[in-house]
Amino acid sequence: MFTGFRFGNFPGAPRGSRKKTHPQRLGRRRLYCEQLESREVLSTTIPSFINGTAFVDTTINGTFDAGEQLDGALIQLFNDSNGNNAFNPGIDTQAAPATTTTANGAYSFTNLAAGSYFVVQPAQTASNPTLGNISLQQRISGVITLATGADGTSIDASTTASGRTTDGTTIGATTEVFPTSPATFADVLGGQRDFTAQILTFSSTFENVSMFNDGGFLFVNPDFNSTGRYTVTWDGLDAPGDGLNHTGLRNAGVGVDLTAVGGVTGIGTGICIHDAQFDEPNAIIRVRVYTDANNFSEAIITNVPQDISQDIFIPFTGSNNGVQFTTQAGSGANFSNVGAIELEVEATEGAMDGMIGLLNIIGPDSAVVNISNPAPIPAVDIEKLTNGNQADLATDADVPDLVPNQQVTWTYVVTNAGGLPLTNVIVTDDVEGPVSNIISRSINGDNILDINEVWTYTLTGTVVAGTYENKGTVTGLGGTTQVMDMDFSHYTAGSPQIDVEKATNGQDADQPGTGPQVFVGSEVRFTFIVTNPGDVVLSNIQLTDDNGTPNLTTDDFSPTFSGGDTNGNAQLELTETWTYIATRSATLGPYNNTASVAGQSPTGQQVTDSDPSNHTALALPAVISKRRFLASQL
Repeated sequence: MFTGFRFGNFPGAPRGSRKKTHPQRLGRRRLYCEQLESREVLSTTIPSFINGTAFVDTTINGTFDAGEQLDGALIQLFNDSNGNNAFNPGIDTQAAPATTTTANGAYSFTNLAAGSYFVVQPAQTASNPTLGNISLQQRISGVITLATGADGTSIDASTTASGRTTDGTTIGATTEVFPTSPATFADVLGGQRDFTAQILTFSSTFENVSMFNDGGFLFVNPDFNSTGRYTVTWDGLDAPGDGLNHTGLRNAGVGVDLTAVGGVTGIGTGICIHDAQFDEPNAIIRVRVYTDANNFSEAIITNVPQDISQDIFIPFTGSNNGVQFTTQAGSGANFSNVGAIELEVEATEGAMDGMIGLLNIIGPDSAVVNISNPAPIPAVDIEKLTNGNQADLATDADVPDLVPNQQVTWTYVVTNAGGLPLTNVIVTDDVEGPVSNIISRSINGDNILDINEVWTYTLTGTVVAGTYENKGTVTGLGGTTQVMDMDFSHYTAGSPQIDVEKATNGQDADQPGTGPQVFVGSEVRFTFIVTNPGDVVLSNIQLTDDNGTPNLTTDDFSPTFSGGDTNGNAQLELTETWTYIATRSATLGPYNNTASVAGQSPTGQQVTDSDPSNHTALALPAVISKRRFLASQL
């Protein structure tokens, strides 16, 4: 009798004398089920996926926090087409249709083949529950490499050996052997595997069937004329002969979650039996998953090919080439709440040696790519105009000259200059008070100052004399951050004035009956002093005398400009004094005349002033008159 695994036929050796030996190990098992050859119909490829969350990092901590999500953000997926691990627009092709984030900021790309990818968030506007619509810049992930599948829970890695279980007594008898050393195995779900070997057919009392674990593989090993049923059970720690404990894998009443991958439930999609190989055809493999004794499911793989090492994938739901879990009791197994697992191999032909490698849960390979956007900075801008002029400084060239008591119009142009919509926008003037008259604003009427949106306010007032300064201020809220801006504007409103002082022979003589007394026929000299006591330059100066000019054709004097325009510009500056002179021959009796002066400000205002003067002309004494008469006769 030979024991061990039969490995091939030696030339000239009859079937009954073929040597059985353990095979060399077939290499490290794969971490995913993949398509190996077209004839291996039970192998499969597990589609992968990429998911994540797009958010605005308002807390500036680099991670997603509640309330930071972006709703409706466009997300794209590209292949690394040229394999250089760098995103190249125009070269890297789009790997899947673009998607948009949900209300909680989540996105996903599913059913992806193994390969390298980039996740791209293009520049756009998206919505945040706190910040509203915000402008996003392009964000590109690093290269993401996906395999065909990802490991979930390991049922048995078969890297620790346990004792041989042999049955060779009578047909149908079974022996459950508790592993002798070590008592527990770190690579085994529940810490212990239990072997049962059951002989089904044999032709000699020396025939038997055995099951054992060695070198990273689980072996079934019947003698030449024997067939058997081999069962390995994972139901936690127990003693030999205890049978199946349907809830032995429970911890504090909670079963094993076979759907979990990386601690996330619902990711694992099925059980993969790695490196299954039998040297005779038509082996039958059964996998049973128990939630408890009243609820379990079973998958059956029949007609396993001969001498082919393959991976066999059994999906939790649906079918893989006809292989699927079916309910055997109750509502079937709840794969997220498992109490026990059994693997059964049944030989249908004599001397059907076989081996099985890793049993584990397989899910799609996946990558979580969260897209962090820097928190936008809110900002607001206000520009204040006076009658359409900026006039930020009182010395600026565009400061308007206005006329007192006329109307002035201020315009306040408010712009969202930041990256967040602004609410609670308030405009005030430090002199004029609240500003609420909006003449243009957002067309959607939502009372939110959106990014790059412009609102225009106006306010009117009455011009006051002098240099006038007022300041427009705007405040608003960008999210929870208050923003503010201010802008000054100015105008000048001159108080033009002109003054004339008239003197007669050097005397002011404003009142009637005052002034110098002269003799009839003597020369009277009038002096006109014109000054600018106001605050603006005057032009177009006109001096008249009501008893002189403009009646020059009948009168004997006219004021004549004698000097004072120091810069010769014909404008009466604030520092200048213009002097005019006129003379006439005194006529008998009191004499009154009034000087009037007019000028014009730069804004067209007319200013005037007047000043009277008086003198009295007396008749000459008689002696003086006779002498004059005689003198006139000579």
